[in-house]
Amino acid sequence: MHRFLQYLYVVILFFYQILLLKIANFRTPIKEAHIMKKYYLPVLIIAVVVILTTMFLQQNRHQRYEKYLLSLYASDFPVQTKTFHSEKPKPDKPHLAAQQDYYATFDPNLKRIPSERIYAAYVKTNKSPSLKNSSLSWTELPSNMGGRVRSMMYDLNDSQHKKVWAGSVTGGLWVNNDITHPDSAWHAVDDLWENLSVGCLATDPQNTSVLYAGTGEAQTAVSIYRESSGKGVGIYKSSNAGANWQLIPSTSGFSYVTDLEVRIENDTSTIYAAVSSGTYKGVDHPSQPYDGLYQSKDGGQSWKQVLPLIEGLSVPYTPSDIEITPTGRIFVGTTRNLQGAGGGCILWSDNGLNWSLVDHYKTLIEQETDPRFQIPGRVLLASTPAAPSSIYAVVAAGGYTEEDFIYYRGKYLIRSDNTGTDWYELNQPSPDGAWSTLAWHALTLAVLTNVKNCNWESMSYQFQSLPV
Repeated sequence: MHRFLQYLYVVILFFYQILLLKIANFRTPIKEAHIMKKYYLPVLIIAVVVILTTMFLQQNRHQRYEKYLLSLYASDFPVQTKTFHSEKPKPDKPHLAAQQDYYATFDPNLKRIPSERIYAAYVKTNKSPSLKNSSLSWTELPSNMGGRVRSMMYDLNDSQHKKVWAGSVTGGLWVNNDITHPDSAWHAVDDLWENLSVGCLATDPQNTSVLYAGTGEAQTAVSIYRESSGKGVGIYKSSNAGANWQLIPSTSGFSYVTDLEVRIENDTSTIYAAVSSGTYKGVDHPSQPYDGLYQSKDGGQSWKQVLPLIEGLSVPYTPSDIEITPTGRIFVGTTRNLQGAGGGCILWSDNGLNWSLVDHYKTLIEQETDPRFQIPGRVLLASTPAAPSSIYAVVAAGGYTEEDFIYYRGKYLIRSDNTGTDWYELNQPSPDGAWSTLAWHALTLAVLTNVKNCNWESMSYQFQSLPV
């Protein structure tokens, strides 16, 4: 409304200028005075009213936003009593300074950080030297604390097998040149990357100098979840073993890339990208043109969505994980899309075009009587060269909490020994999904070979590895 009044104010001033020009055309002082008395005062009154109304609405808008920030602060940091503060001295509170910076980065209209603008701002800054302050010099301070990491990858170009890449969902792409040395530091690839959520990494097996990094973390991009979610900008590619990276333009519509794999098909490196959508601060961020498994045979210049449509719907399945077994068969685990459909399934294909669907466990979850396990969730997959025909999977299931949030746990731990045709359940580390209580995001699956009696410790639980 206030913007409309601003436009109205401009229009009034425009006509007022025309009025003055007309007055200037009159030669007699009497006519000029008559016109001034007839038109000037009403125009002036209207202009003043518009200005005052606009100022009032603008001030009211600021007050509403200030009230919103105060309520947000009160919920994030409950006020302690005066007695609490006086009983014992408190250290400095850097977390409050960080929270202040966080609030200051909000867009007042959106009431959130517009993370989707990061890449556009980066491009604009690089094109305009005047926007950069060349006099500033920064020195990186060491830190032994890392954020959440969703992907790690050995650099196949390193014959010593010491160089490792890591994608942080809370801050960029990092590299360590000697993972075997405890004092070897991690280095950020670029200052932009520290603002991007990197969820998956892949290497071209035919040309190990070609690396890919997918951005966006869909696993936490769910309703009323914490602020750690990060919308992606697409897929980055390096053609010189990670020395330089460029965003693949054709992937700029991929809001969340949950996995990346490169498979050799008829001597051609074929990329498979698992693309999904998410929600952040109550706003849906759908990938374009839609979710699915995207295939590229030309290094990412063009893409083709290859998954079948969800039964009864006009959209394809949303992939949560990709696994290419030693036999070359492609497996895809699915998750719920923004409409709540398509989770809890496994699809497999030998050519990347024709797919077989395994939805048995999805059906079991939907028929479950326990309300904690009635909603099919995401599926994770793992395989090993030690058993080429075997494939493992975890199928998550969830139910609504009192806060209207779907809380997922691992429901089924399953295995197939005939490349996905038949599946059977494995014994779980603990009953009722207690071994995977954050299955919507804090869960992964891997197979270790030639390791006996390997104990894993996760949160407050200890688990033992399964025989291959």
